[in-house]
Amino acid sequence: MSHSNPAHIQHSSAEGSAIKRGLKGFLKQKQAPMDLPFLILVLALVAFGLVMLFSASYAVAMYRRGTPYAYIQPQLLLRQWDWRQCILQAEWIITSITNWHGR
Repeated sequence: MSHSNPAHIQHSSAEGSAIKRGLKGFLKQKQAPMDLPFLILVLALVAFGLVMLFSASYAVAMYRRGTPYAYIQPQLLLRQWDWRQCILQAEWIITSITNWHGR
């Protein structure tokens, strides 16, 4: 039995060069500026949510766990992890696009 690739999976060199030209064209395009008001709004909402969590759980955490930071501390650590992951993924995407050496 012959195992041949279907026609839609086979890639020609012309198709590969078209993808490279498209990527180079995309990188040369003027990119839209970052939406700074939206970023500020998201950060403000995250901060507001953390303040609300702390103010709502302060007394309960003090009574049940002995420390007022029992519920807010894991949330702060998770937000810190989330932002680190966002930055690392953005750096990886930018590096992988800009270091496109004709693959």
